Amino acid sequence: MKKTLFDKMEDLEFLLSKLYARFSDLFEENAEIKKFFSKLSEEELSHRDIIHLQKRLVGKNMALIGDVDCDLKTVDSIVNKITKIFQSNRDFTLHEALFLAVEFEIEAAEYHLRNAVTFSNPNISKMMTSLGKSDDSHRQAIINMAKKQGVLIELSEDVETDGKYSTSTKTAIKGKKAK
Repeated sequence: MKKTLFDKMEDLEFLLSKLYARFSDLFEENAEIKKFFSKLSEEELSHRDIIHLQKRLVGKNMALIGDVDCDLKTVDSIVNKITKIFQSNRDFTLHEALFLAVEFEIEAAEYHLRNAVTFSNPNISKMMTSLGKSDDSHRQAIINMAKKQGVLIELSEDVETDGKYSTSTKTAIKGKKAK
């Protein structure tokens, strides 16, 4: 069965939730980080639930969503990256975990915000905008937590911080430990 846009978005949010839950378990000795990643995990599950509800409202009548030209390759790319992380079955340093979380939140926000305008259905457009803003909020929370933990996550100058990002997150994000 071919996966729909909603199915793929649900997969993305679910995998992000699982990844953050894994990071929460990985850093159980650091109560603040454990709680932080646990909260992110729960919020990603709520995003999945929002998408699922919207999918149920649309039902099988995809005509309700109007004309759509979404870039599913971005969602597939993020899902593949997260899947590879799980397949690697390795532990990550706090720096790596925070860096990956920022990277995924930027990519997800880019996707949601860029595609919000492609929906002629205002409810779906609002959902995509809301998800993008939430991803952006997660990005900022992760950066703040990194600073608090003494981990430096740098964003290059070409990355705006108002919910719009450059299209090349691979070159736009640099991570290193604070001294």
